[in-house]
Amino acid sequence: MHLRGVLILVSVNLGQVENLGFDVFKDCPKLTNIILPKTLRDGPGEVERGVFTGTTSLTSVSFEEGTTVIASGILKDCKNITKVAIPNTVTEIGVRAFSNSGITELNLPNSVKTINYYAFENCYDLTKITILDNCLEIGWFNIQPNKETVFNNYNDNLTIYCYKDSKIANYAIANQIKYVYLTRPTIDSSIEDKEEEEEEGKQQIPSNPSNNSQKPTNKYDTTVATGSLPQAGVSMTIVLLIITTIIISVVFYKKYHHNQDIQ
Repeated sequence: MHLRGVLILVSVNLGQVENLGFDVFKDCPKLTNIILPKTLRDGPGEVERGVFTGTTSLTSVSFEEGTTVIASGILKDCKNITKVAIPNTVTEIGVRAFSNSGITELNLPNSVKTINYYAFENCYDLTKITILDNCLEIGWFNIQPNKETVFNNYNDNLTIYCYKDSKIANYAIANQIKYVYLTRPTIDSSIEDKEEEEEEGKQQIPSNPSNNSQKPTNKYDTTVATGSLPQAGVSMTIVLLIITTIIISVVFYKKYHHNQDIQ
Protein backbone atom coordinates (compact mmCIF):
# COMPACT_ATOMS: atom_id res chain seq x y z
CA MET A 1 0.00 0.00 0.00
CA HIS A 2 1.48 3.35 -1.00
CA LEU A 3 -0.12 6.74 -0.17
CA ARG A 4 2.41 9.56 -0.05
CA GLY A 5 1.85 13.20 0.80
CA VAL A 6 -1.78 12.95 1.92
CA LEU A 7 -1.65 16.19 3.92
CA ILE A 8 -5.36 16.45 4.79
CA LEU A 9 -5.77 12.89 6.02
CA VAL A 10 -7.59 12.89 9.37
CA SER A 11 -8.49 9.21 9.82
CA VAL A 12 -8.05 6.00 7.90
CA ASN A 13 -9.48 2.48 7.89
CA LEU A 14 -6.83 0.03 6.78
CA GLY A 15 -9.30 -2.81 6.30
CA GLN A 16 -7.39 -6.07 5.85
CA VAL A 17 -4.15 -4.65 4.52
CA GLU A 18 -1.16 -7.00 4.78
CA ASN A 19 1.75 -4.67 3.99
CA LEU A 20 2.64 -1.00 4.51
CA GLY A 21 5.66 0.48 2.78
CA PHE A 22 7.83 3.39 3.97
CA ASP A 23 6.42 6.95 3.90
CA VAL A 24 2.84 5.71 3.32
CA PHE A 25 1.54 8.23 5.87
CA LYS A 26 4.43 10.67 5.77
CA ASP A 27 3.76 14.25 6.93
CA CYS A 28 0.07 13.89 7.77
CA PRO A 29 -0.32 16.58 10.47
CA LYS A 30 -4.00 15.88 11.18
CA LEU A 31 -3.62 12.12 11.67
CA THR A 32 -3.64 11.63 15.45
CA ASN A 33 -4.57 7.96 15.89
CA ILE A 34 -4.76 4.76 13.89
CA ILE A 35 -5.77 1.12 14.37
CA LEU A 36 -3.45 -1.43 12.76
CA PRO A 37 -5.34 -4.54 11.56
CA LYS A 38 -4.44 -8.08 12.58
CA THR A 39 -3.81 -8.91 8.91
CA LEU A 40 -0.81 -6.55 8.79
CA ARG A 41 2.32 -8.68 8.85
CA ASP A 42 4.96 -6.70 6.98
CA GLY A 43 6.30 -3.15 7.05
CA PRO A 44 9.23 -1.16 5.63
CA GLY A 45 11.79 -3.21 7.57
CA GLU A 46 15.42 -2.27 6.86
CA VAL A 47 14.85 1.06 5.09
CA GLU A 48 15.81 4.30 6.81
CA ARG A 49 12.29 5.74 6.91
CA GLY A 50 9.16 4.42 8.56
CA VAL A 51 5.48 4.35 7.70
CA PHE A 52 4.64 7.53 9.66
CA THR A 53 7.84 9.53 9.24
CA GLY A 54 7.11 13.21 9.83
CA THR A 55 3.57 12.60 11.13
CA THR A 56 4.32 14.16 14.51
CA SER A 57 0.68 14.50 15.57
CA LEU A 58 0.26 10.72 15.73
CA THR A 59 0.01 9.96 19.45
CA SER A 60 -2.14 6.82 19.60
CA VAL A 61 -1.65 3.51 17.81
CA SER A 62 -3.68 0.38 18.56
CA PHE A 63 -3.11 -3.18 17.41
CA GLU A 64 -6.26 -5.13 16.61
CA GLU A 65 -7.04 -8.13 18.81
CA GLY A 66 -5.81 -11.27 17.09
CA THR A 67 -2.62 -9.65 15.80
CA THR A 68 0.22 -12.19 15.70
CA VAL A 69 3.08 -10.11 14.26
CA ILE A 70 4.12 -6.53 15.00
CA ALA A 71 5.21 -5.63 11.47
CA SER A 72 8.82 -4.67 10.80
CA GLY A 73 9.47 -0.95 11.07
CA ILE A 74 5.80 -0.19 11.71
CA LEU A 75 6.36 2.43 14.45
CA LYS A 76 9.82 3.52 13.37
CA ASP A 77 10.38 7.26 13.99
CA CYS A 78 7.04 7.68 15.83
CA LYS A 79 8.47 10.04 18.44
CA ASN A 80 5.11 10.91 20.03
CA ILE A 81 4.06 7.30 20.59
CA THR A 82 5.03 6.73 24.23
CA LYS A 83 2.92 3.69 25.14
CA VAL A 84 1.26 0.88 23.24
CA ALA A 85 -0.65 -2.23 24.33
CA ILE A 86 0.51 -5.50 22.76
CA PRO A 87 -2.30 -8.11 22.35
CA ASN A 88 -1.66 -11.46 24.01
CA THR A 89 -1.89 -13.14 20.60
CA VAL A 90 1.35 -11.58 19.35
CA THR A 91 4.18 -14.08 18.86
CA GLU A 92 6.74 -11.96 17.00
CA ILE A 93 8.16 -8.43 17.17
CA GLY A 94 9.46 -7.46 13.72
CA VAL A 95 12.79 -5.97 12.69
CA ARG A 96 13.04 -2.33 13.87
CA ALA A 97 9.35 -2.42 14.82
CA PHE A 98 9.81 0.32 17.47
CA SER A 99 13.12 1.76 16.28
CA ASN A 100 13.63 5.43 17.13
CA SER A 101 10.14 5.69 18.65
CA GLY A 102 9.20 7.54 21.82
CA ILE A 103 7.98 4.58 23.89
CA THR A 104 8.88 4.82 27.56
CA GLU A 105 7.78 1.39 28.77
CA LEU A 106 6.40 -1.78 27.26
CA ASN A 107 4.90 -5.03 28.54
CA LEU A 108 5.27 -7.96 26.18
CA PRO A 109 2.81 -10.83 26.80
CA ASN A 110 4.08 -14.36 27.33
CA SER A 111 2.85 -15.23 23.85
CA VAL A 112 5.87 -13.41 22.35
CA LYS A 113 8.43 -15.97 21.21
CA THR A 114 10.63 -13.88 18.91
CA ILE A 115 12.09 -10.38 19.12
CA ASN A 116 13.91 -9.58 15.89
CA TYR A 117 17.13 -7.61 15.68
CA TYR A 118 17.12 -3.87 16.29
CA ALA A 119 13.46 -4.00 17.35
CA PHE A 120 14.12 -1.26 19.95
CA GLU A 121 17.10 0.46 18.38
CA ASN A 122 17.57 4.12 19.36
CA CYS A 123 14.65 4.04 21.83
CA TYR A 124 16.29 6.60 24.10
CA ASP A 125 13.21 7.06 26.29
CA LEU A 126 12.60 3.38 26.94
CA THR A 127 13.42 2.66 30.60
CA LYS A 128 11.25 -0.36 31.40
CA ILE A 129 10.32 -3.42 29.40
CA THR A 130 8.84 -6.74 30.53
CA ILE A 131 9.77 -9.88 28.59
CA LEU A 132 8.66 -13.31 29.81
CA ASP A 133 9.72 -16.96 29.54
CA ASN A 134 8.39 -17.92 26.13
CA CYS A 135 10.71 -15.51 24.33
CA LEU A 136 13.54 -17.76 23.11
CA GLU A 137 14.75 -15.89 20.01
CA ILE A 138 16.23 -12.47 20.79
CA GLY A 139 18.08 -10.60 18.08
CA TRP A 140 21.18 -12.57 17.15
CA PHE A 141 21.69 -13.89 20.68
CA ASN A 142 21.66 -17.54 19.60
CA ILE A 143 24.51 -16.78 17.16
CA GLN A 144 26.35 -13.91 18.85
CA PRO A 145 25.52 -14.10 22.57
CA ASN A 146 27.81 -11.23 23.57
CA LYS A 147 26.64 -8.74 20.96
CA GLU A 148 23.77 -6.36 21.74
CA THR A 149 21.42 -6.59 18.75
CA VAL A 150 18.02 -5.53 20.11
CA PHE A 151 18.36 -2.30 22.14
CA ASN A 152 21.20 -0.57 20.28
CA ASN A 153 21.86 2.92 21.70
CA TYR A 154 19.54 2.47 24.67
CA ASN A 155 18.94 4.62 27.73
CA ASP A 156 21.35 3.91 30.59
CA ASN A 157 18.34 3.37 32.86
CA LEU A 158 16.80 0.72 30.65
CA THR A 159 15.71 -2.16 32.89
CA ILE A 160 14.45 -5.52 31.66
CA TYR A 161 11.91 -7.22 33.91
CA CYS A 162 12.15 -10.98 33.45
CA TYR A 163 12.26 -14.35 35.19
CA LYS A 164 15.47 -15.82 36.57
CA ASP A 165 17.24 -18.27 34.26
CA SER A 166 15.12 -17.23 31.28
CA LYS A 167 16.64 -16.56 27.85
CA ILE A 168 16.10 -12.82 28.16
CA ALA A 169 17.71 -12.81 31.63
CA ASN A 170 20.79 -14.42 30.13
CA TYR A 171 20.70 -11.85 27.34
CA ALA A 172 20.62 -8.97 29.80
CA ILE A 173 23.50 -10.43 31.82
CA ALA A 174 25.61 -11.12 28.73
CA ASN A 175 25.12 -7.59 27.42
CA GLN A 176 25.31 -5.80 30.78
CA ILE A 177 21.79 -4.40 30.64
CA LYS A 178 20.03 -3.73 33.94
CA TYR A 179 17.44 -6.32 34.90
CA VAL A 180 14.99 -7.13 37.69
CA TYR A 181 13.74 -10.63 38.40
CA LEU A 182 9.99 -11.07 38.54
CA THR A 183 8.33 -13.36 41.09
CA ARG A 184 6.89 -16.40 39.41
CA PRO A 185 3.17 -16.93 40.04
CA THR A 186 2.36 -19.73 42.49
CA ILE A 187 -0.59 -22.10 42.48
CA ASP A 188 -2.80 -22.01 45.58
CA SER A 189 -2.33 -25.40 47.31
CA SER A 190 -5.94 -25.41 48.52
CA ILE A 191 -7.12 -25.11 44.91
CA GLU A 192 -4.75 -27.91 43.93
CA ASP A 193 -6.14 -30.19 46.69
CA LYS A 194 -9.71 -29.40 45.68
CA GLU A 195 -8.94 -30.28 42.06
CA GLU A 196 -7.42 -33.61 43.18
CA GLU A 197 -10.51 -34.41 45.26
CA GLU A 198 -12.78 -33.61 42.33
CA GLU A 199 -10.68 -35.85 40.10
CA GLU A 200 -10.90 -38.72 42.61
CA GLY A 201 -14.65 -38.19 42.83
CA LYS A 202 -14.94 -38.49 39.06
CA GLN A 203 -13.09 -41.81 39.13
CA GLN A 204 -15.56 -43.24 41.68
CA ILE A 205 -18.67 -42.48 39.59
CA PRO A 206 -20.27 -45.76 38.29
CA SER A 207 -19.90 -46.30 34.57
CA ASN A 208 -23.70 -46.64 34.23
CA PRO A 209 -25.38 -44.33 36.77
CA SER A 210 -28.88 -45.16 35.47
CA ASN A 211 -28.58 -48.70 36.90
CA ASN A 212 -27.63 -47.61 40.42
CA SER A 213 -30.85 -49.18 41.79
CA GLN A 214 -29.75 -52.65 40.67
CA LYS A 215 -27.68 -54.63 43.10
CA PRO A 216 -24.36 -55.70 41.58
CA THR A 217 -23.87 -59.39 40.82
CA ASN A 218 -21.37 -61.05 43.15
CA LYS A 219 -20.37 -64.70 43.22
CA TYR A 220 -20.33 -64.46 47.03
CA ASP A 221 -23.82 -62.99 47.25
CA THR A 222 -25.86 -65.00 49.82
CA THR A 223 -29.21 -63.39 48.98
CA VAL A 224 -31.89 -66.09 48.54
CA ALA A 225 -34.30 -65.91 45.63
CA THR A 226 -37.99 -65.69 46.52
CA GLY A 227 -39.68 -69.10 46.86
CA SER A 228 -36.56 -71.20 47.42
CA LEU A 229 -34.63 -72.34 50.46
CA PRO A 230 -31.00 -71.62 51.03
CA GLN A 231 -28.68 -74.54 50.44
CA ALA A 232 -27.74 -74.68 54.12
CA GLY A 233 -31.45 -75.14 55.07
CA VAL A 234 -31.85 -78.13 52.72
CA SER A 235 -28.85 -79.90 54.23
CA MET A 236 -30.19 -79.47 57.77
CA THR A 237 -33.54 -81.00 56.75
CA ILE A 238 -31.83 -84.11 55.40
CA VAL A 239 -29.80 -84.48 58.60
CA LEU A 240 -32.97 -84.27 60.73
CA LEU A 241 -34.70 -86.92 58.57
CA ILE A 242 -31.75 -89.27 58.96
CA ILE A 243 -31.68 -88.79 62.76
CA THR A 244 -35.45 -89.35 62.98
CA THR A 245 -35.17 -92.56 60.92
CA ILE A 246 -32.40 -93.82 63.17
CA ILE A 247 -34.38 -93.09 66.31
CA ILE A 248 -37.49 -94.86 64.94
CA SER A 249 -35.38 -97.82 63.90
CA VAL A 250 -33.85 -98.07 67.37
CA VAL A 251 -37.26 -97.87 69.01
CA PHE A 252 -38.69 -100.59 66.79
CA TYR A 253 -35.58 -102.72 67.33
CA LYS A 254 -35.84 -102.49 71.10
CA LYS A 255 -39.58 -103.18 71.03
CA TYR A 256 -39.06 -106.24 68.80
CA HIS A 257 -36.40 -107.74 71.13
CA HIS A 258 -38.53 -106.98 74.17
CA ASN A 259 -41.42 -109.00 72.67
CA GLN A 260 -39.05 -111.85 71.90
CA ASP A 261 -37.88 -111.97 75.46
CA ILE A 262 -41.45 -112.18 76.70
CA GLN A 263 -42.19 -115.13 74.45
